[in-house]
Amino acid sequence: MKWLEIQSGYLLTEYGVLPRTLSGLKGVITSPFIHGDMKHLISNSLPLLVLLSGLFYFYKAMAYRVFAGIFLLGGIWLWIGGRESYHIGASGLVYGLTTFLFLSGVVRREARLMALSLLVVFLYGGMVWECSRYLKESHGKHIYLVLLQEFYSLLFIVKKGRNEKYMNGKRRK
Repeated sequence: MKWLEIQSGYLLTEYGVLPRTLSGLKGVITSPFIHGDMKHLISNSLPLLVLLSGLFYFYKAMAYRVFAGIFLLGGIWLWIGGRESYHIGASGLVYGLTTFLFLSGVVRREARLMALSLLVVFLYGGMVWECSRYLKESHGKHIYLVLLQEFYSLLFIVKKGRNEKYMNGKRRK
């Protein structure tokens, strides 16, 4: 999307989530694909690659459902509770996947999941620091998304996650 934006000279920011407006609902689907600049795109793409790899490695049987839930619920939650400005980028997906993998690692006592999540937090450049600054810029989006993802993750993990068959198709000892 960034390449099309650069080539056309047309800014796609208006396709981001604009909270509590009918026109802003389209951003629930489109905003993760729109980024402010190349630095923003790269800073979201690398963690997403790592986290999606982890999600599909550890949770083949339910990875698509988890991803869809994080994608849609995160956007809806942002639309309901975000600050009144356009929100763009895939950081909500990064926060949601990190939260899901970390919490499922805690519940399952799976060190590899927790380590993967903490590695992304470290490499993502201050994920925790950004959450603590939630009153500035679009950081409100991040705190809303982390809270929602904790709730969603716990529901999904408690309902499905304790069932060992979901963990990469293998039973743990």
